[in-house]
Parts: sequence; structure tokens; C-alpha cells
Amino acid sequence: MSSGQQLTAATKRKYTWEHGALTASVLWFSAVLFLKVKGTPRFGDELLSLIKDYQGFHLWHAYSAKGLAALAVAFWIIWIAIKCGGQLLGKLLPAAELSPLEKRVFSAGLGFAAISVATLLLGFFRLWYVSVFWFVLIVASIAYFPRRLPQVNWRNSIPPITPLKEWWAKTAFALLVVAGLILLMGDLAPEIFYDSLHYHLAVPNLYLLNHRIYNEPNFAYASFVMVVQMFWGFALTVGNEITVRLLHGAMTVLLFFAFVAFERRYLSQSAGLLGALIFISMPLVGLNAAAAGIDVASSALQFLAVFALTRALMGDHGEPGTRQWIQLAGLFTGVAATCKYTSLLTIPVACIVIAWRRRQQRQQWQIVFRQLALFLAYAALFMLPFYMKNVVFHHNPVYPIAGTIWGEPRVEDHSWNNIARETGPPQLLRASSLLELVVRFFRDPWFITMNGRDGGQNFIGPLVLGLLPLLLVIRPPGVACGVLAGYSLGLWVAWLLTTTAQIRFGMPLLAIVSLLLAHAVLSFRPAVVVRQTLLVLCIFSAAWNLYYTLVLTGLRDGWRVVGGMVSEHDYLAEAHFSYPMPDYEGLVWMNNNLPAGSRVMMAGDTRTYPTRIPVVPSSLFDNQPIVTISRTAQSGDEVAEILRKKGVTHLFVNVGEAIRTESYGPFQWDGNSWAVLDNFWRGHVRLIWSSVVDPPDFKALFVYEVRPDRESSENSAPPFNPFERWKPR
Repeated sequence: MSSGQQLTAATKRKYTWEHGALTASVLWFSAVLFLKVKGTPRFGDELLSLIKDYQGFHLWHAYSAKGLAALAVAFWIIWIAIKCGGQLLGKLLPAAELSPLEKRVFSAGLGFAAISVATLLLGFFRLWYVSVFWFVLIVASIAYFPRRLPQVNWRNSIPPITPLKEWWAKTAFALLVVAGLILLMGDLAPEIFYDSLHYHLAVPNLYLLNHRIYNEPNFAYASFVMVVQMFWGFALTVGNEITVRLLHGAMTVLLFFAFVAFERRYLSQSAGLLGALIFISMPLVGLNAAAAGIDVASSALQFLAVFALTRALMGDHGEPGTRQWIQLAGLFTGVAATCKYTSLLTIPVACIVIAWRRRQQRQQWQIVFRQLALFLAYAALFMLPFYMKNVVFHHNPVYPIAGTIWGEPRVEDHSWNNIARETGPPQLLRASSLLELVVRFFRDPWFITMNGRDGGQNFIGPLVLGLLPLLLVIRPPGVACGVLAGYSLGLWVAWLLTTTAQIRFGMPLLAIVSLLLAHAVLSFRPAVVVRQTLLVLCIFSAAWNLYYTLVLTGLRDGWRVVGGMVSEHDYLAEAHFSYPMPDYEGLVWMNNNLPAGSRVMMAGDTRTYPTRIPVVPSSLFDNQPIVTISRTAQSGDEVAEILRKKGVTHLFVNVGEAIRTESYGPFQWDGNSWAVLDNFWRGHVRLIWSSVVDPPDFKALFVYEVRPDRESSENSAPPFNPFERWKPR
């Protein structure tokens, strides 16, 4: 047999294998889609109700002005970020070969990081004032404003999108436009995301009210690393919470253009478009992007890090060029690792990928270690100020992690158990833990897909699981895909090691895998019919995902405020889907009625945004401040004295939320501390406002005044004590 005949036979076997693998993938995808659709509630009645209610929707009303102002400020900040990041990119990569689209996406990421650091430094230097932040924004605008407007090429300033030639590409782009409209409607709605009201917005708001970054005891989440929250803090200070929501939604646009830029350099045509559709259509992603969360922003920053790392490891840049790309990759990895503590493991993942690729290129270990050192140095350069905050306040850079044995004040065991309860970390010290991790490695994709229904935390839809076998049976060619695959594998292991509960913590992994899966679908030209069938399944699944994103967004009812059907105040004063037992009514009353100089101690509710009064926050994951003081004091008079020294003039109690979350054990009084509290309550407290509604719409909000030292309460009856429910028995 001739060599040509052998080659033909080998080619036929390859095509037969690919055809069979694609056919098997179609059957697998069809089964996954069928089971997922069958096991998920249809929400048909809810959709019909939403359609009927939309008849009263209109745009021109009082809330529209707030939305338009937020939109204008969001675009302003984006423009400043791109301009600022462009300057930094020019210094980091002075002679690198970059496409215009690559320049834009890397500039946006660097600008995001620069604004976050600037906000952190202004807070450290006690300059967190609205006037100071506006001054910075205006000065930056003057500095970056083009000197000659006629010479500005406005057409070239808009990044080109991927060509839309095939039917599926046009359909995918149309679905992305639909997703964008859903996200825009969601982002313009009032904020009700629990984590945002607790700390994503609440902590920057507390810094604004106190004009500085400070240590807040009994509030562990304020000690988390907050590169995204610092950027949100800048936007909140010069804009409002809608500005923050719009900027978070805009991170999906950044991710889309980053996908397209990566595709044009390394992947099949339109892989960026399909990858963006796979990722953005997930209800988990859509609902997080339509809130002032951080996970979509974290995903975009993580992808920019792996993009820069791929550029560093691909091609021959020469010694100076390689160093510059390694520096940029290290910087972006440092940014990504400062989004949340669970992202720290991205640093060793990136180091392993660098070492693996360089050894494949047969580079000496000396060169490998030199590049790793440079990478780590630039990652640490960005991370240092954010982790130094905890060194200054707690003597532990990763506080409250290891806070039970390291740092001040020590984290109590039950507080750490409450924190760990939220993330569900695996029990790695058990004898069977290794076996459990191996089982989860293969099992979790199935259960994550099939069990996810609520859309808030774990609803990713069928696309990832349906396409996943393509990565196992048909490996996409090319070194760039190998880097993405290795990085994804590392992120998957990191997720398995850090959490068993929070699917959104793995959102950066979902973003990278989405692009890989899109390339896998589009990179194989044989078996046209099978490939087209696979694309039909992708489009249908994405549309199905967007249906649930639309319905679940609609069930939150925020669109009613955008449509002028209900006022912002009335909407936020009542409970909604994923918005239980709100404290908004009490916060607004205090904003409007408490005198200047007031300071409020919160109890029973961790949410403090949108207070305009300085507060002492409470937390589900720490002892409630009122409990801590009751344990410390020896009498009610001493409790009152401690509160006065702290500047506390009022107490706010949300009984409904305290009951809902009482499994966390927020009010752990013993006999002595309860007697102290009871003595304090009888002689030093006066009820000045309350809002109580009986079931089924239970509400119990109370505002108490701490009586001034000179005021006697001997002739007045003690007010209702809402803590009686938790009195020791």
C-alpha cells in the first residue's frame, strides 16, 4: 500500500471517528436537553401574567430621570476607564502587536483596575467625599478629552463585531440583543440583591458616609478583598446604585468583545459569538449581571487574565516582548485574584500553566523560574494594597480566613461556621475526602445542571453539560485551546476545593468553558448535517435559557418601577422574589427624620443600603453588636454609656428578618447578658417609630431612641422589647 493510500485511510478513519463523536454528542445533548426541560417548571401562568401587566408600562415618569442620569454617568465612567487603561497599556506594552479590539478590551480591564486602586487610596487618605470624586472624574475628563474633535474617527471608535454570514450566527446575534434588552431592563430596576444590600453596595456606602475606609467590628464581610466593590464605590459616589448595576451589566459587553478578540487571533470564526451566547444566556449569569453583584465582573477580569497569559505563552515575542506580556498577565491575574478569596487559587493555576507550556517549548528551568517570578511580582504588585488593608486592621491579610487562630479580633467558632456555611467548603481533612473530590469531579456537572432551577444561584441551563463531551472525545486543535483547557481544568479543581454550594463562584470557569465549547462545535467541518443539528440544539437551548432569564427577572417585579407602574419607594418597601423581609421603609424613615449627628445600631438585618445615616451594621456571620455590648457591660447603665461613647443614638430592629435567619443564631444571650439588656431596655430606650404588618405579609420594623444621659424614664413604661423571642429559657 502506498503512502498516499495509507494517508487516505488514516484520514477516513479520522473523519469516521469525528462523525461518530459528533453524532454521539448530538444524542447526548438531546437527552440532556429533554431531561432538563422536563424537570424544570414552565412558569406559563407567570409569563401570561407578566404579559398582561406590561400593558400599563410607560417610560416617561419620575423614575426615568434617575435611570437616564445613571446611564449617562455609567457611559462617562466607561469612557474614562478605557482612556486611562489605554495609557497604562501603552506603558506596559509599548511595542506589542495588538489589534484595535484587543487594545480596547485590555484598556477597559486596566482602567477598571486603576479606578479601583484610586478609590482605595482616596479612602485610605480619608478623602471619600462626593466633591473629591467628582473632582477626580472631571479632571480625568479634561485630561482625556480629544484636543481636536474633527480629527476623531468616531466610526473606528466603535469596535467591529464578528461577521454574521450563516443563519445560526444571525440568530445568535439576535438572541444576544434580546439578552441585552433583558439585562438593560433589569439593570434599570431598583436594587434588591441581598449581597449587594449587605456588602457589595453597603460597604462602599458606609465608607462614603464616614468619608474613609475604616475597620467595622462584627462585620466579617467588610474585611473581604474588594477590587470590584471599590470600582462600584466610585460609581456609587458620583452616580447611584443604578449606575453600578449598569456597569455590572456592561461587563457582559466587555466579555463579548474579549471573546471576539480572542477568537480572531486563535479560534474558529464566530466562536466568540457562540461562546458569548452560551455564557450570557445562562439564567445564573443574566440575573447576576442585572444586579450590583461582582461575579460577572470577576468573570470578565479572569478572562482578560487568561487572554493575556495566552498571548504571553504563544508566538515569539522576543525577550522584551515576552517579559511585557508576562507582566500584563501577572497584573490581570492579580486583579482577578483580588475579586474574592476563592479566586486566590487562580495564581497557582496560572503558574502551573506557565511551567507546563514553557517545558513543552523545551525552555530551561532557569528561564521558567525567572518568568514565574516576574509573573508573581506583578500579581502581588496589584494585590498588595487590598491585602494590606487587612494587615493594618486585623494583622491577617486574608481575614477572616484563619481568623479563629490568626488576627485581631479573633473570629469565634460559631461565626466562622456561619461564614463557611454560605460557601459550603468540602471537609478536606476527612479520610474519604479525596475519594469524594474525585467523585465530584465527574458527578457535579450533571447535578449542577439538573438541580439548578431558582436562577439566583445555580441555574446554568443545559448548554454546558450538553456540549461537554466534545471536549472529551474531540480535542480542539491548537496551543491556545490547550492553554484554555488547562486553565479551565485548574479552575474546576479550585472550585471543587473551595465550595460545594455556590455555583456562581465558578462563573469565571463557565465563561472560559463556554468559549472552548463554541470553538469545539465550529472547528469541525465534516458531518455537516450533524454539525448543523448541534447548532440548532445550541440555539434552542440558548433561547430556552433566555426565556427563564426573562421570567425570573420579571418575577422580581423591578420592571414595574422602570415602567412607571409603581413607585420606587412602594416597590422596595414590600417583599419580592429573592427580596425577603425588607428594611427599606425603616431606613428611609430614618434618613428623612433622624437629626444630624445621629448614628444607628442595626439588629436583626445585615442590609444597610441605602442608609444616609451612619450606622453600626450587624452581620449574620458575627455576633450582633447589641449582644456583644450586653455581654461586656455589667448593667443597663453601662450599656447606655458604651453606646453613647460609640456615638450611637438609635437602634433599628428588623424582627421579621431576624426570625427568618434565626438558624444562624444571631442573638445568643445567656442569663447574665439578657438581664443586662433587659435592665437597659427598661431605663434607656424609647420607641419612636414602627411598622408592623400581620401575616401573610409579615413585617415588624422598629426604631428606638437611646435616651440622653440626662433624661429620666422613671415615670414611663418600658417599650416593647423585640428580643423577647430570643430570651434564654
